[in-house]
Amino acid sequence: MSVKKSKNPQLVTDYRKILDEYLEENFIEPVPLDTPVDGKVHYLPHHPVFKNSATTPMRIVFNNSSMSNPNSLSRNDSLYTGPNLASKIQSIILMFREKPFGLTADISNAFFRIEIVPKQRDFCRFLFLKIRK
Repeated sequence: MSVKKSKNPQLVTDYRKILDEYLEENFIEPVPLDTPVDGKVHYLPHHPVFKNSATTPMRIVFNNSSMSNPNSLSRNDSLYTGPNLASKIQSIILMFREKPFGLTADISNAFFRIEIVPKQRDFCRFLFLKIRK
């Protein structure tokens, strides 16, 4: 709603463009309104974040820290975080000195490359109003 109420009409267009790209890349999928719900559903709040960049001046951020009420867990609290890799940073940096070449990579949209099993996708829903042009 805050995007729709924005005084900047370009924001709505840019937001919709990003979501359309997510659909094309199969990062997100539409859920028909008549889809039966098997269990609980959680809707993630989201908002635009802007930065001074030629490639991605705006991106959509999903708030996984939000809670439906003060006594509940957030999605971040409920996810397996994996091992803490901070303790391995020193050994990783030293490996770059062992060989004549080092390789780094930037994975675009890394968060969206993680597939969520179908029965848990109801916890990753988000709403976006269809805005008539």
